[in-house]
Amino acid sequence: MLRCPPHMVMITHFEQFINPKTGENCIFYCEDPDCPLCGKPMKFRDTFRRHSKNSQSECTWYVLRRFECCGHTHRALPDFLFPFKHYEADVVQAAIDGNTDDIVADDSTIRRWQSQWRTQEAYLQLVLMALLAQVENSTLKLIGTWYDIITCIRKTHSRWLAFVIRMLTLGCVPLYTQFAFCHSP
Repeated sequence: MLRCPPHMVMITHFEQFINPKTGENCIFYCEDPDCPLCGKPMKFRDTFRRHSKNSQSECTWYVLRRFECCGHTHRALPDFLFPFKHYEADVVQAAIDGNTDDIVADDSTIRRWQSQWRTQEAYLQLVLMALLAQVENSTLKLIGTWYDIITCIRKTHSRWLAFVIRMLTLGCVPLYTQFAFCHSP
């Protein structure tokens, strides 16, 4: 069984607003997330600030929440933010897809994202298939039907990279800074 990263949960249901008193971009979670370790709703602990860059390299700071459960502190990130990366998930996805015309990031950064994806895609394929097998409780369904799960995800989700990251986080696959997508095998 995979060990859950106790430090992060990805949030899909949220609203953004600007705090009229401070002028800060705040993320309001529509519901408190469940603990990745025990599955129970977590308790609010405090807030922290995190920034991200859009395709034009404009930096935006966000006020996000931290929660506590099972003796751990968990950061809750909205799914448009990329764990451990400065650029938003949609920017990295556009670079991987080859849509780099509107991206102001350095060419070396874009090439690094593309190289990391090519290097890790086969590994991610296996991890996602293993996660699906756990949910489906059968590996036989994978043969011939889900042999290329990433292509299926790309066809069915416009924000496919954010979906993959969310799946990895929910599947308790640790995410590290060395790669934008997963830890090295």
